[in-house]
Amino acid sequence: MIQEGLDHINAYLTDLAARSGQPPQQIIDRFLKQHARSNPTNNWNSYSKYFTQHTEQELVRLRKTREFAGSVDSTPCKGILNRLPYSNQITAATVRKKCYELFKKRYPDMWQGILTKFEESAQYTEMGKTFGHRQQLFNRSVKRFTQSFAALLKAHGIEAAFVMAGGIVNQDASLGYVYTTPSAEDFFMQCCRADDDAIIGHFKAHIYNRSSLACVTEVLHTDKSDVKGKGKGKETDRGQDVVDLTSDYDDPTWASGKLFPWKQLPQKLGQHALICVNWPNAVLFPGQECLSRTKPKGISDLTIPKCMQVIAVLRDSGPHKLHFKLNPNSKSDLLTSKRPVIIGAPPLHDSESLKAKRIFYNGKVNYEGPAQLLN
Repeated sequence: MIQEGLDHINAYLTDLAARSGQPPQQIIDRFLKQHARSNPTNNWNSYSKYFTQHTEQELVRLRKTREFAGSVDSTPCKGILNRLPYSNQITAATVRKKCYELFKKRYPDMWQGILTKFEESAQYTEMGKTFGHRQQLFNRSVKRFTQSFAALLKAHGIEAAFVMAGGIVNQDASLGYVYTTPSAEDFFMQCCRADDDAIIGHFKAHIYNRSSLACVTEVLHTDKSDVKGKGKGKETDRGQDVVDLTSDYDDPTWASGKLFPWKQLPQKLGQHALICVNWPNAVLFPGQECLSRTKPKGISDLTIPKCMQVIAVLRDSGPHKLHFKLNPNSKSDLLTSKRPVIIGAPPLHDSESLKAKRIFYNGKVNYEGPAQLLN
């Protein structure tokens, strides 16, 4: 019964907001001021919080009056004040009260609005520190957006459809929401062939994939000063390792941060005399398609766990770290597929493969790479 009544209130509030042109929250605030028996906003308490955050700024205004010359200390934890030689010690409350008066005098028409905005910003600053806070912030945002779109529909006939999801991979799995106005119902099902749960899943996969690719780019990126001249890489114990695939030291840049050449990576590697070494065997190799899908999507077929495996081996400091070697003297062998452009990591001791997988410039694949690891 209560829920039904609340639904009626919400529907009427939305209709009233549409007819009046005012946001729903503004109507609620006005109602509470006129009818609810709630304590009015305590501006003094709000200013006390504001003063704590902007102590030095407020004390500067007080010092200019020279009323408490030489007595004001900008460190709140020290009591704000030093002892005056000609009077009793001035209390912190006295100084704060005087600053409050100066604050209202400085902003006569907007001081209450400043404190209100400060309170709102403080709430959002505190939100998101724990999963519970993030859940509350997400739910509150969903409610605000749905009310706004409902009001826009009533007032102006604006239709909308949106998807929301949390962007932290290991924390926001339960944060997802889909909203459509009445005329936009079944939009995702008809145009994307996905119900609400599926479209949320696709959306999360997209944003998590972008986050993972950003991590990969960060790991691969290094200062261009490491590349000493055209066609030369950074010398290490593995030879000439190339850790910056986005540098433009050799003709046009072929691996930008916006579009990674996944399907053409073997050809791009060969054309630039690069060899990818220790690609993880459990992850789909670049240039190959996922056989379990009727319509492969290239790099988009990599799941989040697979992307994390790539990131892990990129960050590995051991002998099987994923890295890229520059071999300009072997470029002709790479282009004629006499040498592989991608070499997989050595298989585990219990793997069915005795040797690692290798991919050549022409797309040929064999299993003649490094031998499997010993138990």
